[in-house]
Amino acid sequence: MYNDLMETPWLPTTNGEFKRPSEVYISDLDPTLEATESNSNRLIEELGIRKTDVVHEIQALFNNNGSNVSTEMIVFLIQAGTTEDGQIRMQQWMREIKQSEAVDLPTAHVPNPERRERKLQQAYQDASDIERIESVRSVRVHNSDIKRLARAELRKYYTTKDTMICQICRKRMPFNLPNDQGPYFEAVEILPKLKKESSAVYLALCPVCSAKYQIFMKDDAEKCRQFQNRICTRPTPSQNVKMNVTLGDEQTEIFFTEKHFFDIQKILKEERDASASDAQ
Repeated sequence: MYNDLMETPWLPTTNGEFKRPSEVYISDLDPTLEATESNSNRLIEELGIRKTDVVHEIQALFNNNGSNVSTEMIVFLIQAGTTEDGQIRMQQWMREIKQSEAVDLPTAHVPNPERRERKLQQAYQDASDIERIESVRSVRVHNSDIKRLARAELRKYYTTKDTMICQICRKRMPFNLPNDQGPYFEAVEILPKLKKESSAVYLALCPVCSAKYQIFMKDDAEKCRQFQNRICTRPTPSQNVKMNVTLGDEQTEIFFTEKHFFDIQKILKEERDASASDAQ
């Protein structure tokens, strides 16, 4: 009898369906059913009816903020949040939700156009001329053949089902170039001031992730040194690799295919050894 109660869909829900006790929450039950403290708590516990619909509560929170989130996505996030990788993906997803929220467009009214025009004209006439001086500076000169080869390799490594993804955000590249030239992406050297040209040491990034990587990683010499050391000391991969990085206040990952990471690791070890020899 007990097994029949647990395995048979017999509980009426608000949408007119009948479900097994383990499939419903208290909020799903038909309101005609009496559910007072005195007569229901023990029965609810015995049948395994869920008291709190966490998924629906979270979904309502997002819906109130104008974000349409599926039940399946929330269930996935709750389960994924129990792992380190899942927590990183959840944080990334939450940022995307926040960035996708509609915002009011700013306004800046000109109450007196004629007066403002006169002020702008006078300010322009009174402004000093721009000064320009010639200077000599060290600029990284890219080998076009190496860069072209790197882009071809990156397209191969990070294209799946005709869709190329960014190694950091793992979204499809933002747009395709004209004349069937493929997706637009930025091939970014993984570290600055490398000694030798190599097609292996480039990352495939979308424009936004490229800017973040340049500002929060490549412009920080100590951070680059630590990142190189982490790559060099990691065991040789036998599968795809994810390397944790911090870009500003964002904890994220860089995704590498096995072959790409293998090549980068070997080249960066050579670079490390060459720098150590120069220091002696």
